[in-house]
Amino acid sequence: MLPVQVMPNPFREQTRIVLPPDAGGDYQFLLYDAAGRLLQSTAFSGTELTLQAAGLTQGYYSFELLNKNKQVAARGKIVRQ
Repeated sequence: MLPVQVMPNPFREQTRIVLPPDAGGDYQFLLYDAAGRLLQSTAFSGTELTLQAAGLTQGYYSFELLNKNKQVAARGKIVRQ
């Protein structure tokens, strides 16, 4: 698993999901609510994704980053205030 930083966490307006500089590539970001329901799926390239709070209620969320082979490259938790 890749180390991933979420800054800021908790967040209000937006947060950044940041991978190490040498981990750039093509990824799929999957966001789940506390019940495990998939809320969002976003493709991105590079080492950083900005997540907007629009449409997300206050609470706990989990996420996965899948690499181009659809393998889980990272997991984490996010708190929306």
